[in-house]
Amino acid sequence: MADFSRLPNFIILGAAKSGTTSLFEILKQHPQIFGATKKEVGFFNNDTNFRKGLEWYSSRYFKSSVTYRIRMEATPAYLNWGNKTAVRIANIYQNNPIKFGLIFRDPVERAYSNYWHRVRLGQENLSFEKAIEAEDSRIADNYDELFRMGNSKYGYFRGGCYATNLKYFLEYFPIDNFIFLLSQDLNDDNFQQTCERILTFLKIDKTFPFHPVKENVSVASRNIILSKLYWKIKKSKWSKFVRTLPSLTNINIYNLLYKPTKYPPMDPEFADILRGRYKTEIEELEKLINRDLSPWLQVK
Repeated sequence: MADFSRLPNFIILGAAKSGTTSLFEILKQHPQIFGATKKEVGFFNNDTNFRKGLEWYSSRYFKSSVTYRIRMEATPAYLNWGNKTAVRIANIYQNNPIKFGLIFRDPVERAYSNYWHRVRLGQENLSFEKAIEAEDSRIADNYDELFRMGNSKYGYFRGGCYATNLKYFLEYFPIDNFIFLLSQDLNDDNFQQTCERILTFLKIDKTFPFHPVKENVSVASRNIILSKLYWKIKKSKWSKFVRTLPSLTNINIYNLLYKPTKYPPMDPEFADILRGRYKTEIEELEKLINRDLSPWLQVK
């Protein structure tokens, strides 16, 4: 029997590279919200983690959460792999309360940002245009492993097919269980209003004074070999040791490996091609979330 007093009742599903980390860190400030001990838990998307069961999931990431009104986790891959995560969540929660948060970004900008994120990790050596061109074949060639791990590698265009992925969840959960945000909703001009809207949705104290958080700013590797080693260690059996290091030590290591930067601008002609490919997805998402997304279709 699942102990729902120690399972999340609010899951940020995605979208990746759209502000999920900032949203997670902002909401963790609230005294009635418990944030999972790790952002991007990766339980429902990763077959290995999912087989470990709910007791492992709850005791590892929500051990001290029982006194909180809201228990929250954020894993953007849940949206990308909605074809398997939606049914898993539905089968577990059934009639138990669960709410979802999604934050969307211009899908062309998101794809480009995701591409540079993979370059930073040392996982991509093709140009952006070539990576998009090769996306379908790369995913097909590696599908079994990507599906098993719930890994969004190679899915630059696919990750922006928000309507397609969201529909998997809407098959199992009523739309009132969802709050939909756009990345610009966290901008300074909209920040407090957005926070109040989220807290109203969660039905907790909406007078709490949040402070803005900017996470996942663009960076470039100072040494690609050391950067690859760093991320291998973080994903290996030594990750437990890394987590025991003081947060300041982790920050200093990261700053030694990466420097703030702006990636080069996207080719405007190629951006327009992608906007054309996303047109149907954008129009369908507009209807689902009742937001004007026409700027995403405009030539930049």
